[in-house]
Amino acid sequence: MAGYTHLDPKITKSNDGDAGNGTPLAPYNRASVWTDYAFIGRAEGLSLGGGLRHVGQSWGDTANTRSVDSYLLADVVLRYEKTAIRPPLV
Repeated sequence: MAGYTHLDPKITKSNDGDAGNGTPLAPYNRASVWTDYAFIGRAEGLSLGGGLRHVGQSWGDTANTRSVDSYLLADVVLRYEKTAIRPPLV
C-alpha cells in the first residue's frame, strides 16, 4: 500500500497579523508505503510487515519564523496467529 498527501494549509483570518502564513505543524507533504507478507507451509500463521512514512517540512509558529525539518519514520511488525497452530492450543 502507498499513500501521498499534499496540503497548502494557510491561516485565513487572524487578529495577530499572520493571515496568509502557513499553519504551524501542518506539513505540506506526507507519503507512506507499507508491505505485508504472510508465510505459508511450515510457517503458516506467521507474517511480517514494514513501512516508511515521510513527513515533510512545516512551520513551527504562526509567524513562520521557525521551521520544522522533514523526517522519516520506519515501522516493522512481526505477527503470529495462534489459531494457525495444529493441533490448536487450548
